[in-house]
Amino acid sequence: MTAVKSSKLLTFFLLLLTTSAEITNNNIHASSSILPPDVTKSATNYLNNLTSWIMTLDVGSGIISNYNTSSNPLNTSIFINGNLARVLLGSYKLTGNIDHLHEGLRWCDSFINSQVDVITSKGSHGGYWGAGYPESVQLSQGEIYLGDTGTAATALSICHELTSNATQRDLYEAAMKKYFIFVTEGCNQPGCGASRRGTASSSGFVNTSASGGGAIGCGFYKGHLSTCPYVIATATTGAAFAGELLSILKATNDPTSEECYSMAKSSIEYIASLVSPTNGTLPYQIDCDAPDWTSWPLDTLSYVTEGATSIWIHSKELRPKLTGVMNQTVEWLLANQNEEGYWGSSSHAADLQRSPRVATMLSLHAAAAAASSLEEEEEVAVDPRLVHALVKYVKFILKSGDGKYGVKDILNTSGFVGLALLDLLEFGITFGRP
Repeated sequence: MTAVKSSKLLTFFLLLLTTSAEITNNNIHASSSILPPDVTKSATNYLNNLTSWIMTLDVGSGIISNYNTSSNPLNTSIFINGNLARVLLGSYKLTGNIDHLHEGLRWCDSFINSQVDVITSKGSHGGYWGAGYPESVQLSQGEIYLGDTGTAATALSICHELTSNATQRDLYEAAMKKYFIFVTEGCNQPGCGASRRGTASSSGFVNTSASGGGAIGCGFYKGHLSTCPYVIATATTGAAFAGELLSILKATNDPTSEECYSMAKSSIEYIASLVSPTNGTLPYQIDCDAPDWTSWPLDTLSYVTEGATSIWIHSKELRPKLTGVMNQTVEWLLANQNEEGYWGSSSHAADLQRSPRVATMLSLHAAAAAASSLEEEEEVAVDPRLVHALVKYVKFILKSGDGKYGVKDILNTSGFVGLALLDLLEFGITFGRP
């Protein structure tokens, strides 16, 4: 990637990152936006309006109210609702709005209370969540979809960070540990207790094949057990969630941290192995189907960004493994941002809804350059194209976020936009700190 060190604008944004960053346990936490001050102010105001809207949805109950039913087929999705709660928690960290903290914590309480306890294949106590669909069945009987669950469970790490109640913190940590045990050891009942999921029990969802070793399977998919590598579950459960749990376990010298580190490492290695050497894109891969390079490019990349960011924040030793994911993929993003400033097309609405998080890949790349500058004690330039692309995206959100992009209408899009804006305003704020 070309670095233009002579650019005054570039030097200014690098200074913002490096002078306001704090290093704790080898982790960088940038506390200032890389956006120009006027764009930062506008983005902050937009985010405040978005969180005010989220506060009308009764997110903390776990079941969304006061929403547009024609735009949203679900109001019980654990990952969509978890993202909305995570936006409120990030907003609290950014603004100090205590109401946002209370509502975010209320969602975490509702979420852990809906965890289903199981006995694993090894006789341990594990736990899973139904994904929130189909709506015709109880949450405990719904799909076990580890892509969605990893996204939702990642939010628990922020609640773990922010609660001042030690008992509550222990409950969040216990729920995260039970989910980790479930992923690694499965369940000893057919369909994990629901006949609609099929007759198979599970010894765990970590794929052990030579080609997919370390990747995470889907869970139970279309009525059957699915342990073939699922790229989304690998990104959300194997990388993002495992990265968050790893930081908590390391802080207390929990011996389980070694197994958690192994999951994070193998997950990010598997993801890196999928990156196209030609253009930096990644295929959507699920249930042993052939890799699909065209249907879900942004959906896949958004979740990969979640995993990569968590790993980068919490595991300095794994950062080199992210290089292959970041460099070529960032080039693809820069080349494929459309004239209006966003990624994707309204012709593929489902992929578009999940696309906003790809902006965080650019934020991550900028933070990585800033961290390198701090550690090497020499100037490492942040590519000005990153700043240009992010400013262009924010200006699109300000102009068209409410409206054709679906913010404050489509729940899924709204959560992802909130997360992307938060990590633009303060990189890493949507992830937990032990």
